[in-house]
Amino acid sequence: MKKETGRTQAARRAETRHALLQAVVDCLLEHGYQKTTLAVIARKAGLTTGAVQHHFRSRSELMQAAIEEYLFTIDPIDLDVHVQDRLEDRCLLLVNNYWQYFNNPRYMALWEIILAARHNEQLMKKIKAWQARSVRNAEKFLTQLFPEFGLSAAQVKSIQYFVTSQLRGLALLASVDDRRPNKREQLALLADALRQTLVRAR
Repeated sequence: MKKETGRTQAARRAETRHALLQAVVDCLLEHGYQKTTLAVIARKAGLTTGAVQHHFRSRSELMQAAIEEYLFTIDPIDLDVHVQDRLEDRCLLLVNNYWQYFNNPRYMALWEIILAARHNEQLMKKIKAWQARSVRNAEKFLTQLFPEFGLSAAQVKSIQYFVTSQLRGLALLASVDDRRPNKREQLALLADALRQTLVRAR
């Protein structure tokens, strides 16, 4: 019986943690970083401030958890299934896979934290650690998806920065431009630019 209770408590803790991290994102999008206090987050999550502090001692700790566990997820792809696809299809696959991250509302919440973290050494350390992991994962992704090109580390990094900077710009433009750019068309153009870049790199 105790074991069953333990599992239930663990499930409740996980559920509360998830609700808090979701509340962080919602509050960042609604109020911005400065106004996203523990009290505001608690109210959004339907909890007391004391309950929040039971899980996270400070706002900074809560933001770090959001960065590590909630704001940087991209669905994995089984590259072995796609490595024999046409080059055009693989380029579009990569672009669309990255776009699911940049097109998520959580991306704007992330920038609220990044801009505020410039003055928070501990928080910026977490962000830089994530960025380093992200670069390594992207390098592995590109190398495995396009094995026939034998890309060097410098080429991989250049391609990664090119693709992500374009998608970042599209995400920011879509968030402020009422005319809403044709995203499908833009992604297709980027995929074709990636294809041409790879062919030139051969």
